[in-house]
Amino acid sequence: HPYSRRNSANKTGKSTVPAPIDHAAFRAVWNAEPADNITLLVEYAKSNNHDLLVLQEAVEKAALQDVIDHAHRLAGAAHIMGALSVVDCCRALEAAARENASVTVSEKTMALRDEIRRVHAYIDSLQAA
Repeated sequence: HPYSRRNSANKTGKSTVPAPIDHAAFRAVWNAEPADNITLLVEYAKSNNHDLLVLQEAVEKAALQDVIDHAHRLAGAAHIMGALSVVDCCRALEAAARENASVTVSEKTMALRDEIRRVHAYIDSLQAA
């Protein structure tokens, strides 16, 4: 599994890595647990897939204002879903784009994509539970 190195377990068999969706942040917005809102999370994941494609096109074209705009959009959606690590990745990407640092923009885009994949895997695990 691509996330196995991130999901190390302690002696009790439980993961020592926090879930990529902060349940308290999710509850604060939705007044419910993430596992009780699978449909909403799946729609969020679908939206992410589209937004990542558009973001990647902007990165490839070096359209830095578009990169900033798409990263900001992804951060907003992640925030209301409690995916705070995605928010952090988006902020780092926005900062790199504002500094016109193309190599850093590419690196931050890859980090964002990896973190979104981790969130999607978590959503998949909630569906399977």
